[in-house]
Amino acid sequence: MPLSVDHTRLFRSGRPIVRPIDLAGNSGETSDVECLWRAYQHAPYLYFGSGLSRPNFVRTLELMSGRIITWVAQYDPVPISKPPIFAAATLQDDGWRVEPHVHYLPWATPKDVLTATASFLQTMRDSPSVGYCVVYSHAETKNLFDRCCALGLLEPAGTIEPKPPRKREYVYFARGAKPESAKTPGREGLIR
Repeated sequence: MPLSVDHTRLFRSGRPIVRPIDLAGNSGETSDVECLWRAYQHAPYLYFGSGLSRPNFVRTLELMSGRIITWVAQYDPVPISKPPIFAAATLQDDGWRVEPHVHYLPWATPKDVLTATASFLQTMRDSPSVGYCVVYSHAETKNLFDRCCALGLLEPAGTIEPKPPRKREYVYFARGAKPESAKTPGREGLIR
């Protein structure tokens, strides 16, 4: 389903390619693992605690890749390209719904964040293995996802008002390409 929004301007300087993480180091001059390790040294992220050594960090990535798909977004991954923009871990245990948990790497510019997010959401939307992509956002990133709504990539679904000390969450979703007729436990749980 083509979008009604012209993305020419958004992707004028290039479109990030969203791909599964390359643990073998075949993604170019600087491997994904090396870039993620440098970002981890700057500030621990995703499911990693602080204080991991590099071998433990790599081992954790390998273990995580067995249960969770970890994606990276990178402009034209060739040896002279920029390093990855983000790491997104997608949980898809029910075979229907995907919930991305994204960490933008320290060198990502605001434009990189927007284009990589748009590219990631298009990838999830076009994937035949995704029924819905559900995004939970805090106030700090709400503007980014509102912008994605304006681009036709997401739809707002509401807010979650938690009890303190948790923060208010804004919920967005995008329909994937998995057929409505697909029978999965996750889809059956969504239909009441």
